[in-house]
Amino acid sequence: DQGYVTKPSQPSFAAYKNASSYGLNNQIFPLDSVKHNIGSHYNTGNYRFTAPVAGRYLFTFYSILNSQINSGHYEIRVNNSSGSGQSVHFTTVNSSWDHVSSSHLLNLSANDYVTIWSVSNVGWHGGDWQLFCGELLS
Repeated sequence: DQGYVTKPSQPSFAAYKNASSYGLNNQIFPLDSVKHNIGSHYNTGNYRFTAPVAGRYLFTFYSILNSQINSGHYEIRVNNSSGSGQSVHFTTVNSSWDHVSSSHLLNLSANDYVTIWSVSNVGWHGGDWQLFCGELLS
C-alpha cells in the first residue's frame, strides 16, 4: 500500500441538471451534466448509471426545491424498479426553498442501471444546488 492509489479507475460519477429551475412529475431527473464520470458509466443522454461490475455501490442525492409540498416523493430505481429503502418522502416546512438528501447502498449486478425519479410534481433546482453521485465500494 505505501501511499499509492491502487484504484484510479474506480467507477464514480457526480451528475446534475445544467439549469436553474425545472419541474418534474413522475419523471426521471434529467441530469445532463457531470462534475466527474470516472469510467464513463453515467450516461448524460438517458440519465442512467450502468454498473460495470457486480458489487456494492453507494449513491447519494441532494437538491433544493422550489415547491411547497405536503407529501413529496422521489426514489432511486434499479432497472426502472423501486424497492425496499429506495423511496424518500419529504414535506416542506413554511418555505418554498427547502432541500432533500438521501444515501442508498445498493447491491448491483453487472449491467444493472440506476436512475433517480421525481414521483411527485415538484419544482427542482439544478446547477450548484443539486447532485446525484454514485461510486463502487466493493
